[in-house]
Amino acid sequence: MVRTIKSQHISALLNAALHVFIQFGYNRCKISDVSDFLKSSKGSIYTYVVSKYALFDATLRFADGQMPIDAKRLPYAEPSISETASYVKERLTAEMNQLAQLASPESELDLSSLLDGLYQRLHANRSVLKLIDRCAADLPEIGAIWFGTGRWGYHTFLCDFLQRRRHELQHPEHDTAITARFMIETLSFWAMHRHWDPSPQGIDESRLPKQIIELLAPRMRS
Repeated sequence: MVRTIKSQHISALLNAALHVFIQFGYNRCKISDVSDFLKSSKGSIYTYVVSKYALFDATLRFADGQMPIDAKRLPYAEPSISETASYVKERLTAEMNQLAQLASPESELDLSSLLDGLYQRLHANRSVLKLIDRCAADLPEIGAIWFGTGRWGYHTFLCDFLQRRRHELQHPEHDTAITARFMIETLSFWAMHRHWDPSPQGIDESRLPKQIIELLAPRMRS
């Protein structure tokens, strides 16, 4: 019975932790902030995780729902920072490898399709990516990976793609680094950051990706 209750409530805990970590960052976040968000006791949190860092790691791994947390593992133990960093690196590297395969020099993938694929990946992983981005400054080991393999990895990848296709663009004289940064930041906002906007506006989600890609992708020379 206890495991059944924990399985039902763990999703709410992870969602609360995600909200609070993103709001305050890792260092300023307290377990009491999470319990206040849940309207539960601080002590009840420790039936699920042994520490604040254990909660952060569990949120990082399970909050986006790509895989469920096993109730039998609760309370969730605290890993080392190197274990968390390894997980982040493996996950980001896997994403980059998939993109690299899609946009290999031998591929006929066009820019619109590439940007759409990048948008979809950012959107599908938005909770974890936002959490990493928000807490990177407080956790240098993870920050080093995010700003290397992650955030700037996407930028380098897109720069390389644009450089290879420069001759096809309407404005081949444009700086590819600036173009890539503009595209990445625009995609990141719409696919990820806007979901935590404190003053959100209603958006037609069904039209959003297509319109963003049409605005970003330069027209190709005929």
